[in-house]
Amino acid sequence: MRSNPPKSNKESIKEPTTASSLALLNEEIKNSEARYRELLFGLPIAVYTCNAEGYIQLYNEAAAELWGTKPLIGKDLWCGSWKIYRQDGTPLPLEECPMALALKEKRPVSFEILIERPDGSRRHIIPNPQPTFDANGNLSGAINTLIDITLQVEARNKIEESETQFSTLANNIQNLAWMANADGWVFWYNQRWYEFTGTTKEEMEGWGWQSLIHPNYLSMVQKGWKEALDTGEPFGVTFPLKGADGKFRSFITRVLPIYDSEQNIIRWVGTQTDIHEHLVHSSFLESNLKEVYEEMQAILQFAPDAVISIDKNGIILSWNPEAEKIFGWKKDEVVGRLLTETIIPERYAQRHTKGMEHFLKTGEGPVINKPVEMFAVTKDGIEIPVELKISATKINNSHIFIGFLRDISLRKQAQETINKKTSQLIEAQELAHIGSWEWDVRSNKIEWSDELYRIYELDPEEFEPNYESFLSYIHVDDRELMNATVQQAYKDHQSYTLIHRITCPDGKIKSLKGTGKVFTNKQGEIVRMSGTGQDITEQQKHEAELRASEERFYKIFDSNPVPMALSEIETNKIKYVNSLFCSTFGYTKEEVIGKTSEELELIGPQEYERVIAYIFGYLQEKRSLDEIKAMSIDETEQLLMRLKQTGALKDFEVQYTRKSGEVFPVMISFEIIKLNSERYTVTSYQDISERKRANELLKNQNKQLEKMNKELQSFTYITSHDLQEPLRKIQTFAGQVLDTELANLSEKGKNYFLRIHNAADRMQTLIQDLLALSYANTNKGKFEFTKLNDIVESVKAEFAETDVIEGAIIEVQELGQVNIIPFQFQQLFLNLFSNSFKFSKSGHPARIQIRSEIVKGNTLNQDGIRPGQTYLHISFKDNGIGFKEEFSEKIFEVFQRLHGRDQYPGTGIGLAIVKKIVENHNGFISATSELDKGTTFDIYIPAT
Repeated sequence: MRSNPPKSNKESIKEPTTASSLALLNEEIKNSEARYRELLFGLPIAVYTCNAEGYIQLYNEAAAELWGTKPLIGKDLWCGSWKIYRQDGTPLPLEECPMALALKEKRPVSFEILIERPDGSRRHIIPNPQPTFDANGNLSGAINTLIDITLQVEARNKIEESETQFSTLANNIQNLAWMANADGWVFWYNQRWYEFTGTTKEEMEGWGWQSLIHPNYLSMVQKGWKEALDTGEPFGVTFPLKGADGKFRSFITRVLPIYDSEQNIIRWVGTQTDIHEHLVHSSFLESNLKEVYEEMQAILQFAPDAVISIDKNGIILSWNPEAEKIFGWKKDEVVGRLLTETIIPERYAQRHTKGMEHFLKTGEGPVINKPVEMFAVTKDGIEIPVELKISATKINNSHIFIGFLRDISLRKQAQETINKKTSQLIEAQELAHIGSWEWDVRSNKIEWSDELYRIYELDPEEFEPNYESFLSYIHVDDRELMNATVQQAYKDHQSYTLIHRITCPDGKIKSLKGTGKVFTNKQGEIVRMSGTGQDITEQQKHEAELRASEERFYKIFDSNPVPMALSEIETNKIKYVNSLFCSTFGYTKEEVIGKTSEELELIGPQEYERVIAYIFGYLQEKRSLDEIKAMSIDETEQLLMRLKQTGALKDFEVQYTRKSGEVFPVMISFEIIKLNSERYTVTSYQDISERKRANELLKNQNKQLEKMNKELQSFTYITSHDLQEPLRKIQTFAGQVLDTELANLSEKGKNYFLRIHNAADRMQTLIQDLLALSYANTNKGKFEFTKLNDIVESVKAEFAETDVIEGAIIEVQELGQVNIIPFQFQQLFLNLFSNSFKFSKSGHPARIQIRSEIVKGNTLNQDGIRPGQTYLHISFKDNGIGFKEEFSEKIFEVFQRLHGRDQYPGTGIGLAIVKKIVENHNGFISATSELDKGTTFDIYIPAT
């Protein structure tokens, strides 16, 4: 095949050949085709051929590798690429590809295209299809070479981006700037140059800048510029430059060479700094230079970095204030000293010296004009991290090195903080069970974070995440919804959030909160998606428990036997009320919920002001109603807590208003609770209308009782004085008759007078016992801490003058000290001793044992006992005649006797008085006994 049309048919006619010649010719053709194939397959660039119809006939491995696939010979048309795009990214129909056009138009067609491989990656190529013709000039096909220029395009894009960034930066600086080729031909100026000079690019290109230099300085500038081009040294000069207004202004020009990797100058960069204002009054160039130098020194004084200059020997020449601040050395302390003696750590000293020597010999330095991070030493010997940039220049043909050093301690600390925060973020993700993922849509590859693997309980070494495998772990009931959600987000280019379930390899089911976000390129094509997955299994469990707890709360709340309301602290709006609240106030729940008590007018304006005045008066604060309404949640909650702690509202009566308008008294109490992270008050309303009526009734009854008590006191007085006075006369006169007139009386008269005397004695005893019971009922007396043993000894002393105690055995243990009414307990023991002596067995001396012990209330089986109270248990035991167990309660009743008066004298009041005294002390008494085996009295009174 040939790439050019054949000559005429006449020229192609040759003499017939013999059979052997034809065989040799066929062999040569086969060999030629074999060499052709061998050559094509051995080429390092992609090559393929098509026939005249466009079907691919042959391609080498380089073409298959570039396409990412192997087309079918004789079936695939024009190109083996998966997809083809123009340079702007728009799809290119296959019939418009270069190969199709070359075959159609029978001419070479070449333009840059973009192909997409099956894996989604794209390559930039330049095809060069060349049509081929047979011996008759007919189109036989085409051969196409594909040049992969992807790396060049990427480099070109980066260069364009870099140049754009450079142009943006250069056009926004205040200096005039320009760039020239290695031979001095200026090819670029920044926007500031054109604005100042009023020129165009065409006017300035090359050597056009010379037209703007003041004639008096042109030759000097030309000479300096030529010398810089010849020597490759930096160039600096000051000269006037003409502006757009035709006036000259003085500029400092600084020109630096730019080197390639082989240290060859590839271009020059120049800047002009306007110093006209500094030179306007100077007539000589030397004065101008000095002033500029001084101005630069002034700038250095306020530079934010340490600026240090040294000569070729490493001797410090200058040291600005920031250097003093950073390193602690004063300028006078370091100027004239070696730099290695001050801020360079000892381990860097030798490297520093050799680096300077190398630069002075070769003009090369690995750190010149390059920022590097290192450590420097302060005057105190402390090493600090610094960022160093060194520039080298020549002044008066002598090398000067200027170092710009910035203390980056804070930056390092910030970086450490960022690293720490990053670690904390990872830890936080682990603690919060949040994993992340990123899906490359074109390659269908998904990257998972370690935490996401942990959530799914998958091994990163064994599981390769992609969209299909991801869906396989979504719970079967949620899989369709998840896929539909992702596809919809993909279609709409929108983010999504979805609660779903996953099934782990072991069958465990977890709940996840998944999120996703779509990212597109400049053409609006989706390139990737990223998102998170948070394990909320435990959270949902807690939320379910919280809902159940809240339901239980509302059930308990609703069934509470007291009217109650749940209100928001922030707004004071009612969130819920129970049924009893509605029946008490006359509202339905729908009428109440969402309203405040003010809106419902549950409290009248005047009553509201009274309540507010009382509360803040109690708290000793002054606040207006507007200030109260403007209180924050925290302030309101603090106020409520103070009211709770101080008990300001205890027993405080508030007048509330029903829906009907009826005003009724209420006692309120409240608690602060938290539901679903919101704070509420639970207020209880106790209607005290009935209580007030009962109190009023009780008040009236108390008045009547007081009146009756006064009458009783009058009766007692009469009993103790008026009734006993005639009784005493009866006893006196009867006694005198028996003493003086006994001999003159008949037997019958004697009997009558004895009966009169005995009856009077019994009457006096009865009156005294009734008075004792009356005193016991009034509960008069002062409680005092008293030793019980002292009272017992006092009672024994009273009986010592009588014959009833003769022969008696009395055993008294240490009884302790207790808070009692002393004279009542004196009466109690007196009655118990009298009872034991009276009912002692004939012929047997009385035996009495008195003991005590401390017992806990929760160990006693008795009505009215307080379980948390401690009690003093007093046991009073005798060996008397005893009684049947069935009378253990009856003996404490008034006027109850178990024996006739003739057998055992008495009134039947003594033990009733004992019981009443015990009850006056918030205690209780019981008796246990058996006939002929004695009796035990058990007394329990509070020990404290």
